[in-house]
Amino acid sequence: MNIKDQIVLYSKNKNLVEIYTSEEDKFSVGYILGLDNDYVIFQLVSVHGLFDGYRIQLISSIKTLIDSSKYLDRLKLLIKKNQLNINDIFNISINSNKKCLMKFLEQVNKHPVTISIKDDKESSWDGVIDYFDNNKVVIDLYGDEYILDYKDVFEYDEIESIDLLSEDNNLDEFLINLDYKEDIINKNDLYCIDMKEDDLIFDGYILSKDDKSILFFDINEYGIFNGFRYELLDSIDDIYITTDKNYLFRMNKLIAKNQTKYYNPFLNKNSDNNLLNILDYSKDKCILVFDNNGNIFEGYIIKLTKNVLYLKTMDEYNYYEKDVEISINNISTIVVDSLYTKDDDYLYKLMN
Repeated sequence: MNIKDQIVLYSKNKNLVEIYTSEEDKFSVGYILGLDNDYVIFQLVSVHGLFDGYRIQLISSIKTLIDSSKYLDRLKLLIKKNQLNINDIFNISINSNKKCLMKFLEQVNKHPVTISIKDDKESSWDGVIDYFDNNKVVIDLYGDEYILDYKDVFEYDEIESIDLLSEDNNLDEFLINLDYKEDIINKNDLYCIDMKEDDLIFDGYILSKDDKSILFFDINEYGIFNGFRYELLDSIDDIYITTDKNYLFRMNKLIAKNQTKYYNPFLNKNSDNNLLNILDYSKDKCILVFDNNGNIFEGYIIKLTKNVLYLKTMDEYNYYEKDVEISINNISTIVVDSLYTKDDDYLYKLMN
């Protein structure tokens, strides 16, 4: 069965599918909404089983479609939990004579939203539609700091895909002309934590600091709470208050839109030791533990002694893998209540 026949079949059956556009392992997941001779439209689903936008994809650029895998089984559980429905805003039937690309652009152009566009040379841009006609679309493209500062013309025969409302284009489409509370939910200073390795920078609020470590309320780039982090001070290059007005304006909009509420569960802890406090809070929760040797463990606390953390680790499908012993003195980072581990808590309860 060729790719187009698969698309028609999976669309009729409303199958959730993995979409591969290269020989690499990277793929997207979504439902098929419609197609024509050249393009197919997907409603994308995130790794958390949430709505992740829409994509129009050149059919000839799709290498493989898969409708059955352990990953999809896992994702279907999260989709059910989140009560995610198929929402076809394009209304293009399988046998429609309407051109998917034109219909997609018409729908997108109703709102000043950000899109990501990829051409047949694998180059990508983010921007806002200026105008389009029967042959081309003109995009106002973002430069530095998400400022629209130049235009480019894309002929239809060179467009491989366009993403709308996806995490990959920073969710700016939710921000433009967004009504939000001027009284920002969280009035604490927004800090940046610049790690020494891997050029990692985390945004959020400092909850507690001792001689060796900090506890951190982590906020991801979309303004969503992404867990509590324990980090050793020795692994941090710099901690500073964010002062960039444009960045703060954008983040505060996202925080307000997502109703991200600040809270500190460590305020009334008896211990002054950050590590003991976060481990105590993490009982019965899925956590990520990083050690000083570069190892990463994901799982549930079995037992905690003065010198050793005993952890029941899980594989990528949330099945039991093995028990490990981690020296307390060898722990560099702990993450709990992140978006990923919240999903695992839900799946663990279903599967055990």
